[in-house]
Amino acid sequence: MQEYNLNENDVYVGEIRVEDKINDTLEHLAESGKFFWRLAQSRKGTSYEKCYAEYKEGEITTSDNGLSFVSEDDIAECYMYGDILVELDFDMNNDKFRKISNSNYVKTGGSFSEYRATNLLVKKIYSLEKLETIRLLFEKASTLLQIQGLISGYNILKGEANFESRLRKMRFYESANLIRGIRNKYDNRYQEYLGHFKDFRKEILDFIDNEIKKKNI
Repeated sequence: MQEYNLNENDVYVGEIRVEDKINDTLEHLAESGKFFWRLAQSRKGTSYEKCYAEYKEGEITTSDNGLSFVSEDDIAECYMYGDILVELDFDMNNDKFRKISNSNYVKTGGSFSEYRATNLLVKKIYSLEKLETIRLLFEKASTLLQIQGLISGYNILKGEANFESRLRKMRFYESANLIRGIRNKYDNRYQEYLGHFKDFRKEILDFIDNEIKKKNI
């Protein structure tokens, strides 16, 4: 572990020291033009991680331990971190975001290009119980590997349940059945779409749209 000379001017997010207190703020992150999301728990025990914080639409969530989040290009990799998909608000025109805009963040450099901050503003919450939320995760997928992870799971989980199994554990049976249907149709077809990721994603989104239509008839 790297050692620091502590002083009263140091700023930490959880146990990680902020390297650039002036520029590493949520305001500067908002200026990047990116959109940010996280998977979270509506109740304890639905996440691969142990820490729990409550999220409410339109409200600020605060934790001294740090709240993790990722850009929308990486959110599809994070299905194991909860039962709700949280869209974060980084709009400088929002009075509530301006209240936390000077809060510092750190980029951990982990597997999911993760950020951490002590304050986050929630824009909208989507439950993985809804087929539309599963579609949203596939829509946000930015690589073939992310699609494969949603369908079959990641090797890095080392025996942890894949997406379908986690959904069944949470009793989100319709969503779990949707993932099984996608896997049955597409699990052995990744090689066909090398270099044609967007076509593959569109085909899966069309499949999900058809399943949603069937449900609503």
